[in-house]
Parts: sequence; C-alpha cells; structure tokens
Amino acid sequence: MNSPKVKILIIDDHQLFREGVKRILEFEEEFIVVAEGKTRSETISLVEKYRPDIVLMDINISDFDSMETIKKVTETYPDVQIVILSFYDDEIHVMRAFDAGAVGYLLKEMATEELMNAIRSVYQEGGYVHPKVTLTLIQKYRCLMKQKQTLEAQINEVEDLNTPTQVLTPREYEILQLIAAGCSNRALSNKLYISEKTVKNHVSAILRKMSVADRTAAVVESIRRGWISV
Repeated sequence: MNSPKVKILIIDDHQLFREGVKRILEFEEEFIVVAEGKTRSETISLVEKYRPDIVLMDINISDFDSMETIKKVTETYPDVQIVILSFYDDEIHVMRAFDAGAVGYLLKEMATEELMNAIRSVYQEGGYVHPKVTLTLIQKYRCLMKQKQTLEAQINEVEDLNTPTQVLTPREYEILQLIAAGCSNRALSNKLYISEKTVKNHVSAILRKMSVADRTAAVVESIRRGWISV
C-alpha cells in the first residue's frame, strides 16, 4: 500500500514561479500540489478547503501582511506547517517569519533537489532552515550575546559603584556608619581619636561623594543603597 502523498499549497505572487515549483514538486510521487494562491484571502480559504500538510509561501504576498496570514493559519489550523520560500535571507524577515509561526525558511535560489529534501525534512522532522539563513541566525545570536555581555558588564560596573568601598574610603565609610548610629562630630572625634576639624572634612567628603545635602540625607541614602541596615 502506497503512503499518502504530502499535500502542498503554494502561495506566491508570480504565476510562473508557482507553476515552476508545482512541476518540480509533482515530479516526485510523494508530493501533490493541492492548490495555488497569491493573496491572504486566498490563502485562508484554500487552507480551509484543502487542509494541506504544508503551505509553501512567499514572504511578500498580495493584499496583506504575510505575517498576519501565517499567524491566522497556524492559530486556526495548528497541524498545517508554514514554510517560507523567499529571496530574503536577512534576520528581520527570518525572525518575523518564525515569530509568526513558520517552521521552515527556504530560499528561492535553492536547487531542485535541495528544495525537495527541505520539504521532506519539514514534513518528517517538523522544520528546516536554509544553511545561509542558519548562518544569519548564528550571526544574530552572536550579536545579541555580545550586547548581553556588554549590558551585564555595565550593570556590574554600576553595582560596583553602588558599594560603599567603591565610593567612600574605609575611614569615610566608618564615619558614615557611626553617623547612622547617632554620633555627633564631637563623639566621632573622641571615638576615632581625630580632631573635629578632621571629622568635618570627612563628613563633607561623604556628602559630596554621595551627592546629598546633609548628614540625615546621607544616612537615608546609605540605607536605600543597602550600605547600612536598620
């Protein structure tokens, strides 16, 4: 008993191209092109009528955004697999297609045997991406990872600057902790065995480095930053 044929719907603006792809596919007994179309409305109605296994679709179809068409088909008919066949191999078109629900992305420059093997792969394994498109995705991934690493480094730098030892000297941080404990300048002077003038200089430096106006604001800000617990 022969296996059932893979039912394919072709959606493309250009009739000659559709006919050419149809002839190529039907050269193999395992494939059958059940219908052809060129617009969004045709795509929806043809999918509803023929329930193809695979919709082979150009990314630019007439009368509507093809991404909306992909979303509509995949949401309504989840068993139908959408495969893009396009001239475009840039990441914008590729990522938009996959985001919309496509499971394959092929290029119109593919040789006949490549095209048939790709469609077999989609039907049997659930997806296929042209090698050139794969390279595009890898490059995009590398770019995103680089951006992620740069952002993490910037976040770490900001976090480092928000630690007391990165902003204040050890002596200044000690004085800040004592201020938070309620010590006056005289008490600080006595406790640390330094002059009140030196204490005032340290306090002024703390206020300047923390960008606050007074001792109370310095304590509040240090609590907000997590430098001092209450």
